[in-house]
Amino acid sequence: MHKMVDGATAIMNEQLLILGAGLDTWYHHCCRRSFHVDYENIVSDYMLANVSPNTCLVSADLRDLNSLEAGLLHNGFDFNKGTVILIECVLCYIDMKHVKALLSYLSGKLTTSILLLYNPILPHMQHDYDGAISTIQKHRTIDDHSFSRHLQRGFASKGSPIRSISESATDVTELLLSEGYKYVNTMTMEQASFSLLAPSAPTTNDPVLGKKEAFDEHISERLLTQRYIVSWCSNSSDCFRKLSSALMACQNHRTHKEMDSKSIKPTQLGANKTGM
Repeated sequence: MHKMVDGATAIMNEQLLILGAGLDTWYHHCCRRSFHVDYENIVSDYMLANVSPNTCLVSADLRDLNSLEAGLLHNGFDFNKGTVILIECVLCYIDMKHVKALLSYLSGKLTTSILLLYNPILPHMQHDYDGAISTIQKHRTIDDHSFSRHLQRGFASKGSPIRSISESATDVTELLLSEGYKYVNTMTMEQASFSLLAPSAPTTNDPVLGKKEAFDEHISERLLTQRYIVSWCSNSSDCFRKLSSALMACQNHRTHKEMDSKSIKPTQLGANKTGM
């Protein structure tokens, strides 16, 4: 995600808006101004840290769009400026009706922006009538079943049960399109780590995988990266094209490096034949 944020803020560096920011201080340097939004108690704890002068802390509930907008305006946020929006593992804590409302609000209010989304997905999940999540056992593999139970228990044990989740990367794309975004790309973290973002195979120390929750350590890394997605989307075709091109450039650079390191020179091949 760090590399995606770097790529997006290289395109527009006026404002960075982090929704559900938590206590992460890594993004302070990315833009001229960054706005970190979270609950009041989180913002209060964050204020104890060494906050950069260009960072604005906004107390708001993402389910209350009026308070969100009022808090942003009070802290000098400019809805007309190009903005990078970052949402990491937040939407799964919010009921789907509020997720849709938030995405619709962002796509309509911030027309010159790039949204970067990182969220878990779980195949074969469904919503009960009371909004809780339950699993469909039919056609489920053992790994799917174990991961789903493990993920739900992990979130619930921290007092933050999963309230909404998509089944696939395609479903996430359709959700973003349905709420007003015109240009969307979504892939699993496995695809992103190997295809776009990492110069080599991902490891547990890789910043792309550094957002794993504490209870994820018991899950195989491959399964884990198949169950998280990254999306980038925009209503600006130019911004979307530039970011996609930047990410593809990372892929091409990595591919060429691998081809160079694996290629066998004619002289080496001849030496091997001679030695036979």
